[in-house]
Amino acid sequence: PLPSPPLISIYSILKETGAIITLAHPMGYSWDIQTAEKIICEMKEAFGLHALEVHYGFRFFPEWKQIADKFGLLCSIGSDSHSIDYKHHAFTGLPFSVPFVDENDFDLMPFIELISSAN
Repeated sequence: PLPSPPLISIYSILKETGAIITLAHPMGYSWDIQTAEKIICEMKEAFGLHALEVHYGFRFFPEWKQIADKFGLLCSIGSDSHSIDYKHHAFTGLPFSVPFVDENDFDLMPFIELISSAN
């Protein structure tokens, strides 16, 4: 296999191209809150982290939304499913998950504004 470039190089490229950098499913890393906050703070400072996934696997994680709010990060929503047992979404019949989210928990305007400013 080819050697992987250092993360700092990848994030530098993402930042230069105007990508929105999101930390996906942090609830899956088994971090305690102190560790999570330290890592997220470092990522925001070093890489320009924009968002934190707070809705994943059909669940909303309010503790991660609180962390996102604390660090001024946007909240993102995971819509993928990696389960081998997963067949079709119960409501849509699609072969992938589509999260149903309370509109009061997520404001899309900050994402729209961020994307608009990048272009």
